[in-house]
Amino acid sequence: EGMFRNALGYATSSPPVKEEILKLWHPALNSAHPLVTIAGRLAQLCVLKVGACNAVDVQELQRAILAIEMNLFAGGHIFKLFSRVNHSCYPNVVFTASKDEWKLKVRMSSLRS
Repeated sequence: EGMFRNALGYATSSPPVKEEILKLWHPALNSAHPLVTIAGRLAQLCVLKVGACNAVDVQELQRAILAIEMNLFAGGHIFKLFSRVNHSCYPNVVFTASKDEWKLKVRMSSLRS
């Protein structure tokens, strides 16, 4: 349900918003990442069955779904800058929210080579 909502949100976004979403990191469409196949199937279904999606290229929509899924923080937020520093099994940025506030917690650690 969440991935479909994200696909529909992308399809109905303005061109500048679409451009920014596609700039976010996401796995290549030919990668073995398990979400690539799922995002591709969802993109195909959206383009075929949902009127708002049929003006979007299937591969563009697949890339957008992946970009949103890979950069989405808890609570449905995407941060253009902070999303770029959170790609790890041991995340260095965590979004926390409560009823009255939201904040980013940043963890610093040394880089390993």
